[in-house]
Amino acid sequence: APILQKLSVPQNLAATELRLYRSGHTYSAPVSPKFGGAVQILKSDTIWELGPCFVESWKLSYEFNAPKDDQARLKSEVELVINGEVVGTGQLPPLQMQDAKPVNSVEDLMANRAASTMPLPMQVVLYSVSDKSLMVGTAQLELDIMPASKGAFFIQPFEAANIRVDVPYLFAWSTHGAITGDYYNFNLTLVEVQENGVMLTPAWNKKVEVQCVKAGSVPVHRYTGGSIPCIFEFNISAPDSLKGKDVLVIASWSDAMNLPHNM
Repeated sequence: APILQKLSVPQNLAATELRLYRSGHTYSAPVSPKFGGAVQILKSDTIWELGPCFVESWKLSYEFNAPKDDQARLKSEVELVINGEVVGTGQLPPLQMQDAKPVNSVEDLMANRAASTMPLPMQVVLYSVSDKSLMVGTAQLELDIMPASKGAFFIQPFEAANIRVDVPYLFAWSTHGAITGDYYNFNLTLVEVQENGVMLTPAWNKKVEVQCVKAGSVPVHRYTGGSIPCIFEFNISAPDSLKGKDVLVIASWSDAMNLPHNM
């Protein structure tokens, strides 16, 4: 009941989100009532693009094998947050994935392509922060595993990097389905991240229109037999207020179905 009371306040409902912590990464998704104004069931259409990675990295949690000082940072946890206050938390369950079937014929190859997307629904029980035995709700998430060619990812930087404030840094990224030469709209955001993984208020934000090009300023390599994707490039100058901070760069856009994507 206290949670429903909080959600009945419009200001609180507008600032409600579901957060996923996984192996040192933080993913947040704003939620809204699924049916009219009823706050008992909330939904989110937000899609986070995780980029190419080994499936095994999602099967196991690194939290328990890590040094004690890093366990909190590497936790696998889901939180319901209302206006900055964590009101429910739950552990992410182990993922059950099917092993890939061996390809013995052209028919097997075509069947694998047809079923290239593997949806993995997950349900997490949320418990009260003050009383770990009190269940306050459930959260449902879905992890979609698909070929890397259908992914979206940053090309520069491809890993954590030191960036000087007030000096332009060229960011480069690629998305699935982009057509070479066409222009696309993105929202670029710089967000400070605390040591516990919580993202603060964005320190910089800009809506940009960027052309997808094959021959940009950032060199892009390919595997033998592969093809070079068209990429997007944009210079970002971090404000002086972010000096010495840990910062997350988020690129956001909407697809043809108007679903929001974050990366």
